[in-house]
Amino acid sequence: MEALALNTMKLTTCRTTCLVFEGIIAGIFGMSALQGIAFMVLAQLFVGIIYAAALGFKAEPYFSSLTQIVASGVVTNGMTFMLVWVTFYNIVHIL
Repeated sequence: MEALALNTMKLTTCRTTCLVFEGIIAGIFGMSALQGIAFMVLAQLFVGIIYAAALGFKAEPYFSSLTQIVASGVVTNGMTFMLVWVTFYNIVHIL
């Protein structure tokens, strides 16, 4: 059980790092409103599919389910994405 919790924590850390870079990209490219949100969702889905493919689409030994790999942390880390997105959008396009 401890190994599953550790793997989940590491997956969340990786997703948070990816969300920061996605926010930077969305801000620099000037995405606004639904474009930015759609970019975040699609990029997180892509990252989740890459993680699942790296595990051979079998989550059992490392995670509790495949859904956890593909979709965990997207909503909870959404505010991190928005913070970075708005900050870089303002730096590049407003200031």
